[in-house]
Amino acid sequence: MRGITTYSPLRRWGAEPGKKAAIVGLGGPGHMAVKLAHARGAEVTGLSQSLKKKEDGQRPGADHHHATSDRPCSSNSPAPSTSSSIR
Repeated sequence: MRGITTYSPLRRWGAEPGKKAAIVGLGGPGHMAVKLAHARGAEVTGLSQSLKKKEDGQRPGADHHHATSDRPCSSNSPAPSTSSSIR
């Protein structure tokens, strides 16, 4: 079920080369969404509460990772700009 649950919105919102996609949560469905968005050619950002899941997102193909619990002033990089976001 995870495949269609994550593939359908990626397809609908056009996750493709030249587009950016953010995946919120890197658990089961999020992990699958990262794989699918990467396979479709999108630039993928994984979003999770902490940096603990960074490797979990990069392994299946996330290009970037952003920890949502980081305060904007404590991070050197701005919040990601995306074309679509899947949760």
